[in-house]
Amino acid sequence: MRKVILPIVIVLLTLQICSFAVPPYYGNEIPIISSTKQFSFGFTFLSYEKYTIQSEEEYFIYELGVFSKYIPNKSVELSFYIPYLLMSNVNDYGILGDIKIFSKFALFSDLFQFIDTIYFNNSLVVNVSLATGEKREDGYRNIGLDKGLYYPISSGYSDLDIGITSGLVFTYFSFFTSVVFISSSSKTEPPLAFNTENDSFKVGFTSEIFLFTSKNISIKPFLELTLIIPVSDKSKFLNSNVVGFGIWAKIVDSFVLKAGYYQNLNKIIDERYVGNIISTSFEYRF
Repeated sequence: MRKVILPIVIVLLTLQICSFAVPPYYGNEIPIISSTKQFSFGFTFLSYEKYTIQSEEEYFIYELGVFSKYIPNKSVELSFYIPYLLMSNVNDYGILGDIKIFSKFALFSDLFQFIDTIYFNNSLVVNVSLATGEKREDGYRNIGLDKGLYYPISSGYSDLDIGITSGLVFTYFSFFTSVVFISSSSKTEPPLAFNTENDSFKVGFTSEIFLFTSKNISIKPFLELTLIIPVSDKSKFLNSNVVGFGIWAKIVDSFVLKAGYYQNLNKIIDERYVGNIISTSFEYRF
């Protein structure tokens, strides 16, 4: 029994820093929280594909972000993220985006044997988006004779995300699911007004393969499927089916690199539409 459990224990040790502090726009939540106290900081770069409404000209919003994560114990994970946004093809110095505060609380975990040794984990996710970015009506920029829009990357209004994420970690791969309710405020709705017409659900499925695991280097390709389901036509987010893939790497137990590509399969002519995303991040753990 000891020989059987040993590989999964090695895998779990590498998972101590795989919990990404800042899920990308289409990225999914995962339930794993480090079993050891830690503090980390990092940087992100993201590229969002968008289209002008009249001419359907492609343009991009670039996001430069800084984040920090603190884990006081194996049951709590806290982090914040500060983004700065730039729009292509415009004479613009950029804007501050919506600052985000992330929190994760472990609910239940267990290690059991069924064909393979399996680690089950379940967590509560509570995220808050602060109204620090530009509002929708202020986020337009001239692109030739047409206009681009920072919204919904920057909304200028508060969001509250509440969800549950669960996962199964096997010896050579893992599988995670998440269901998150996104409560979005608007110009006519203050935070926590419980008017659901601006709200959405995000359902995610994530799978990782432990391609290489050692004391100094760990490499994991990942695949994600994300479904964004708006409550109404007025919702902040459009109906989206997104497929993402990428790679996660840990080096010398302190450096974490992650790169991903996300493709939105539902192209809709709407100023809220966000197309494909390239996401990269660097994290250093103390």
